[in-house]
Amino acid sequence: MFNRRMILTNSTNRIVSLLLILLAGSSLFLGAVVKVRAQTGDFVVSISPSRETIGADGIGRYSIRITSVNGFTGVIQLQLSGIPTSSNFQTSYSFEPSIVTLSADSDAYSVLTLTVSSNYGYGNYPYTSDTSSYNYNLYTMTLSVVATSGGTTKNAPVVADVFYSYSLNRPDLTINLQPGTILTSGGLSQAVSQNLTMTVTASSTQGGGTFLFTATPQFYDPPVGIYISFSPTSGQVSTGETIQFLANILMTPEFLVKSGTYRLAIGVSSPSPYTSYRNVVLSKITIITIVVPPSFSVTTNPAILNVYIGGEDQKMQVIVTPVTRGISQPVLLHVEGIPQGLIASFEQNTLIPIGTEPAITYLVFSAPSTYESKIYPIQIFAETTGITQIANASIYVQPLGDYQLTLQQTTIALNARGDSRSTTLTISPTGGFRSTIYFSASQLPAGVTATFSSPSTTVQADQPITVVLTLTADKNAVPGTYNVAILCSTGLSSKTAVVTLLIRSGIYEIWPIILIVVAIIAAVTIVVFIGIPRKKPLYILKEDETKHLPS
Repeated sequence: MFNRRMILTNSTNRIVSLLLILLAGSSLFLGAVVKVRAQTGDFVVSISPSRETIGADGIGRYSIRITSVNGFTGVIQLQLSGIPTSSNFQTSYSFEPSIVTLSADSDAYSVLTLTVSSNYGYGNYPYTSDTSSYNYNLYTMTLSVVATSGGTTKNAPVVADVFYSYSLNRPDLTINLQPGTILTSGGLSQAVSQNLTMTVTASSTQGGGTFLFTATPQFYDPPVGIYISFSPTSGQVSTGETIQFLANILMTPEFLVKSGTYRLAIGVSSPSPYTSYRNVVLSKITIITIVVPPSFSVTTNPAILNVYIGGEDQKMQVIVTPVTRGISQPVLLHVEGIPQGLIASFEQNTLIPIGTEPAITYLVFSAPSTYESKIYPIQIFAETTGITQIANASIYVQPLGDYQLTLQQTTIALNARGDSRSTTLTISPTGGFRSTIYFSASQLPAGVTATFSSPSTTVQADQPITVVLTLTADKNAVPGTYNVAILCSTGLSSKTAVVTLLIRSGIYEIWPIILIVVAIIAAVTIVVFIGIPRKKPLYILKEDETKHLPS
């Protein structure tokens, strides 16, 4: 009873816990929206050629095309099913590549190589397709190419007719294609033509005898926008001989607009040279690889971005626009030309365009408050599969807000004898202005120099900053009145204040001394004159007058 109650209690606790978790999950679900991108579209698998006769070398090749439908994108894995389990036949295969990446509204290609060998010796004929055909045996394998992406699986049938264990001779063909790879380049506005040479050699791997092959070159399942012509269109070749076919491949803009690596089947077919084995066509397939590099452009909006010193982050839009469809590899972004100290970073440095739709990210800039105002050219690089595109842009690093410039004195008088006078410049920032300001003076007359207590100052706060300007006139200064311009520059913008400068000759300063000397002389003269005793006037006696002199 106790155990049963305990079990029931534990079960109840588990149920309650589960309900709590479900309720919590429900509240989380209701409180947040989770966006899940569902796979859209579909894909189709096709094989070229779908049926092939494998000759004495035991090798057959097939071109596998996977086509995106309605914008399907994804990674697809390829496998082969239906391989016979008989110990008398050894069959192996490989895909190149076995995993393909399919972009929206484009094609992806792979090559299936099938290798078959038999243990049957001469005189063993258990798999003849016609009892009257006693010289050759033909074994037919029906296989299936399986393409899987996520929960989606597609199958495409492929058939291989294999010659095996014939008693006298084994006639065969070998082919060689030059070049085996075509790399397109240039624009997409006009068609591209490429010449190929296909050499076909007839041989007999066992026994003797001469066989005559009638070889017809073929291009299997060409993509839309690609055309091929052969010269000659057919030819006969005997055992031990060689024949050449010239092929011209014309790739139109309709084809070139889809970038990718195309592995296409090209080869020859020939009826069996042994007349007693009827309705057997020998196939020899090789692969021509055509690489259409991705084409895209990279631009910025705007082309010149204002970045404010000490201000908020500024964003430049970076746009990668596909010119060709089928860009399946990421486009990597990086920027060059950013000056030291300036911060620049991509919101996303990897973009994957879908179809021909532009892919967009932002390049974010930040300038510290101590930065210099200037226009800086930059370059944005976009790279994928060996292709690089460059966008040229500029950032205009400038102060936010403004500042006022005032002078303590706007008129200064100097004597041309080394005289100096100083005045104070006041920088008053407004609106969050942050920048480094450089000071200079222009329109100085000859013999006059200007010095600042500091050649520059950095505004990092909303507090006024003062700088002392000193003007000095030497003996060579020419007397006169001059307007001296005091320049305050952030590197791209500037403000000007004007000082009126009065230059006087050095001799003009003697007159106060002369005036003082003259005044002193005059004062002394007056004092001396007042201090001299005055004499009585001289009286002359007349003849009849007598004057008694004091005794």
